Amino acid sequence: MSQQHPHGMGDDAQQRATLLRVAGLDGPPVGGGCCALSPEDLVLDELDSWPGLLTLELDPDAGTVSVLVSDEQDLAHALEALADRGFPARVADEDSLR
Repeated sequence: MSQQHPHGMGDDAQQRATLLRVAGLDGPPVGGGCCALSPEDLVLDELDSWPGLLTLELDPDAGTVSVLVSDEQDLAHALEALADRGFPARVADEDSLR
């Protein structure tokens, strides 16, 4: 099941669509009881914290997240932060999109 998640970003920014492959999106909730968070929520929260990224769609079954990138440095930092949270991520190869 894919989830769309709009988040504001400046209209004047140069943006490019990017597909990320994120390991662990289909994993169990993190934490326990009423405070457990789904992997999707944790990944979305992290990506949404970077102003140079706009999350478009998350597909846990495919292990992908589509984002608009206006700041390559924010993308690099977000990928590092996701790995630190236990969700190693990388930009998908263009060949894999065909």
